[in-house]
Amino acid sequence: MLFPRPRSISAILNLLILIAVLPVLGILIHSSIEQRRHHIEDAEREVLLITRSMAEVLAGVTDSVRQTLTTLASIDAIRNGDLPRCADLLRTTCAGNPRIYSISLTDASGSVVAASRPFTSVSLADRRHVRQAFATGQFAPGEYIVTRMGGKKSGFSFAYPITDRAGSPHMVLTAVLFLDRISGFLDFSNLPDGSFMAITDYRGIRVLYHPASETNPIGVPIRPESWEMGRDSLQPKLFRQQGSDGRKRIFAVEPLRLSPGEPPYLYAWAGIPEEQVLQPLNDILWRNLLLMVLITGLAMAFSRLLGTVSFIRPLRRLVAATARVAEGNLATRSGLNSCGGEIGALAGAFDNMTDSLQRNRAELQQWERHLEEAQRIAHIGSWEWDAQRDVFLWSKELYRILEVNPANDPPALSRLGDIIGLDSLHKLRTALFDALKQEKDFEVELQRSRTDATTGWLVVRGERLTPSRLRGTVLDISSRKQAEMERQSIHEQLLHSQRLESIGRLAGGVAHDFNNMLGVIIGYTELSLEKLGPHDPLRANLQEVHKAASRSSELVRQLLAFARRQTATPQVLDLNTTIAAMLTMLQRLIGEDIELLWQPADDLWPVRIDPGQVDQILANLCVNARDAMAGNGRMVIATSNFTATCDHYHGMDACPPGDYAQIVVSDNGCGMDAEVSKQIFEPFFTTKELGKGTGLGLSTIFGIVGQNNGFIEVSSRPGAGTTFTVNLPRFRNSESPSPVSG
Repeated sequence: MLFPRPRSISAILNLLILIAVLPVLGILIHSSIEQRRHHIEDAEREVLLITRSMAEVLAGVTDSVRQTLTTLASIDAIRNGDLPRCADLLRTTCAGNPRIYSISLTDASGSVVAASRPFTSVSLADRRHVRQAFATGQFAPGEYIVTRMGGKKSGFSFAYPITDRAGSPHMVLTAVLFLDRISGFLDFSNLPDGSFMAITDYRGIRVLYHPASETNPIGVPIRPESWEMGRDSLQPKLFRQQGSDGRKRIFAVEPLRLSPGEPPYLYAWAGIPEEQVLQPLNDILWRNLLLMVLITGLAMAFSRLLGTVSFIRPLRRLVAATARVAEGNLATRSGLNSCGGEIGALAGAFDNMTDSLQRNRAELQQWERHLEEAQRIAHIGSWEWDAQRDVFLWSKELYRILEVNPANDPPALSRLGDIIGLDSLHKLRTALFDALKQEKDFEVELQRSRTDATTGWLVVRGERLTPSRLRGTVLDISSRKQAEMERQSIHEQLLHSQRLESIGRLAGGVAHDFNNMLGVIIGYTELSLEKLGPHDPLRANLQEVHKAASRSSELVRQLLAFARRQTATPQVLDLNTTIAAMLTMLQRLIGEDIELLWQPADDLWPVRIDPGQVDQILANLCVNARDAMAGNGRMVIATSNFTATCDHYHGMDACPPGDYAQIVVSDNGCGMDAEVSKQIFEPFFTTKELGKGTGLGLSTIFGIVGQNNGFIEVSSRPGAGTTFTVNLPRFRNSESPSPVSG
């Protein structure tokens, strides 16, 4: 809008009065402008007349000087160079002509040979007017000078040549006019206040300035910008400019020439302050404006009084009733039905509106309750986004889904990363802006971390309403996702169990048959060794056969342990005592370069397990830790008590709740990544070089721990070492001991 809309009836009434006053004001201003223009034109004519009168006076002075010098040049005594006679003539002429301060006669070299005033060796060869008179043989005006005779006063000079019989100049008469004497010929009586008159030579140097001013001294060039305006003018010229005193003036300048076509030798200047011309008009204008303001104010006061009684008070009552309705009090009524005219009709419409709003509010509240309940049951929240202002509107269910306090305003899009994560924010931002640009609906699945450290999943759908506005829904699918993950976990667990069971059955069957054959080999080998002498050449071969069969027997024992078909003799053990007895053997096993630390727990719970199986577990774990450290390192063996709850998981499997005694073996070796960690308990899987591992060590431990109703956990990162935690069930005295077999 070009103009602000009035906000009250009083303002409208005042505006109408102002509109009525505007034509009068326009006429007043137009009249003032016209008067100002006429006064400016009169001032311009006046300043031109001033410069014209100055130019005429200066032209008269110049003609008088020229006539005087022409007369002197025609006298024989001067033409013939009779110097004593010349001096007398020059003094007599100056005495009879008050305009001329001094007259002098110079020879061809420019030296003064006779003068109306006393002099000593003086040369005027450098004076412009002397050189010009010799060069042209004509009357020549000079410039602003400081005289070299008569006390070095400021003046303006002229020169006239004296020719010989051949017509060539051989001497020059010069006349000097003092500047203060020139001002006596000018009329300053009609000069307006603040105005000035000035004369400059052809270089712009002040020759005269009235009234005298310290800011405009004689003998100093005028301001360059003023000189630029006047020096090239061929005719009288008008212009407006700021003077040296800071006041804006109407300037006029007129050049003086000896004859048409010659360059000016003097410039007449005059200036009248603009405010001096316009001040009377300004006073009249302000008086008229003040009178108009007074009349307008009285009219506004009367209109306000009338408007208050007729319109403003009834409307204020209606505005107050509207405010109560806006606050939610729909039982409000105007109470102005008795008023007639437009006010009464407006009050009746207001009352009808509040009746309708009451009915609509009741229906709307009922539908809002239905919608909120439906969203709560379906776990669906709704939203609307203004992209131009980056403002969201959320439903109550969406606040609950995103775990945001409903008392707070929804955050801007850039701040949603604190709620849904930066990756999800990037996906959501891309979907939103694609929907705005491509005018298509979208659906995107997001993942976020809840405040309880669990993971939640959301499906966000949306559609475009306008080029800058979207709306849509958010569906919480965390329960469905969790169920899918649990089904996937159970499926993977089943496949893993089936795979291990199949491998175990195969390994157990093969190991059992192979063990029988190894028994025969070992038996016959031992019988053969008993029959051979100590130095028999076949004894060494049979001993190697016996060693190989014994190592194979150990391999079979590991396979039977993995297949849980190894017969064990469990005992109630204190793991601290059992492990402490193995430390010396374990230190020799891992080598002296690796530091072995033992950290037993106080009041460790007893367990029921075959001691040989404990030896197998620790030996395999320590050997793996030694190989991971590849030389120097540190290994820690610790024990602790642990109580598992229903929500405790090891890997993808849920562990049985209960009390466990833990054996923790950790190292600071090379560690392993998550992909390797998933496969380490599978039989024959190894990361060691060919010939340095069978891949049965950890699978044997897995079988032993499972055979004793326990579970094993592993934690590792590349470069950060590995920790194995063996959990064995706590033995209670009420339990009846029994052998454990596969």
